[in-house]
Amino acid sequence: MSGLAAAILILQGLVFAAWAFVAFRTLFDVTGRARRLSGKILPGPGWTVHAWANWWRDRSTHRHRLQFVGLSLLLIVLIVIFALVQRA
Repeated sequence: MSGLAAAILILQGLVFAAWAFVAFRTLFDVTGRARRLSGKILPGPGWTVHAWANWWRDRSTHRHRLQFVGLSLLLIVLIVIFALVQRA
């Protein structure tokens, strides 16, 4: 493995850690929304879908949406770059 590939892999690991943090924060937020909407500890799939729709539309989660989408795209780009570097 070249030095460039190792650097990309380390960066990929750091971005993945940040992505995982944001993803779990999002999941906990949406689960809390579903619980509040349904009034139940274990809301069903219908309430969860409704909570996701609310989360995507809510202005207060705009920054979190940008972080989640941005980190997801960055992770995909790093995976593709790593694959291209490994082929060369």
